Amino acid sequence: MQAYVREIWKDSRLNLTCLKPVSFINTDIPNEIVQELWTPNLVFENAKSGELFNVLVPNTFTAVLPNEALFRASRYNLVIGCYMNFMYYPIDVQECYLQISILANTEKRVILRWAHENEQLKMFFKGVSFGNKIQSLKYELLPPRSYRTKAKFNHDSWFSYTCLYANFTFARKISASLLNVYIPSTLVVFLSWTSFWIDVGAVPARITLGVTSFLTLVTQMIQARNSLPAISYMTAMDIWLFACLFKVFCSILAYAVTYRKYAKLKNEKSRNSSEEIKNNSYHSKSKNGFKLSNSQKEWLVQPKVFSSRKTNTELEQENNADSIPCTMDKYSQRIFPLLFLLFATSYWTYFLWFT
Repeated sequence: MQAYVREIWKDSRLNLTCLKPVSFINTDIPNEIVQELWTPNLVFENAKSGELFNVLVPNTFTAVLPNEALFRASRYNLVIGCYMNFMYYPIDVQECYLQISILANTEKRVILRWAHENEQLKMFFKGVSFGNKIQSLKYELLPPRSYRTKAKFNHDSWFSYTCLYANFTFARKISASLLNVYIPSTLVVFLSWTSFWIDVGAVPARITLGVTSFLTLVTQMIQARNSLPAISYMTAMDIWLFACLFKVFCSILAYAVTYRKYAKLKNEKSRNSSEEIKNNSYHSKSKNGFKLSNSQKEWLVQPKVFSSRKTNTELEQENNADSIPCTMDKYSQRIFPLLFLLFATSYWTYFLWFT
């Protein structure tokens, strides 16, 4: 981050009468004189690295204000360490802070304050503010907060010093995740349900559709994980993708159960047809093995034709048996979307409420 830091302090040991500005115009102090003055040694305690911005010349200057206070403005380039919790990713809100203190100066010598804590300065300066053109592609920047606390050098120390904190809140923009993860995964789940409208006997079509949907979600889950740091816990996106993966797996499992029932009924029907053919061929012959005349065959076969006719009850039972797989698919057409709707409602209600 690039930070513009403005410091105002008074040093009673200095006689700045000769440098006192006329009217409200500030007087710049040459760098040679600044090097001989006492200046606050600000420390950014949670910064991993930092330097004074230097483009052609160092971006800093020191001046004397009309009230004989010293003013210094500097531009820093800082890398701040921030602990982030991705449990609610991508509906998460992250909070980072910048801790500022003065090196080797206790509270008895120097007290740090934000500008808005001073009645005269708060009209001209804010404690912490963002630049007008700062925009983030991933986060929405909420107004920063600033406060002051006391700290000790160690637990047993009697000496304390003041610390200034600037809290920055980042609310992640969910639009990218909706377009890249949530909407595509939902469409894949919907696509896996179209197999319930395909004929039960179309095994290649239904299996290919289910397996393709399953592998698509696995690939999407891996890509979503690769976009995050290495973490050892599940995120909100993981829960969503695992739920979608489970629903596609259940649709494949439901088809396996339906097809097993379909194949069993088909085998029973084929077995019954084979037995009828054997009985008809058996009655076309006499008991002693000799061939019968045509009139005798008609006399023997004709009763069999009448006896082979199925009653209304038998036909109804056979039709009911054939319709069992179709009935299971019809139930799946209603149950699976309903369960997914309940899950999606619970998911978004829970995570949006807590974030």
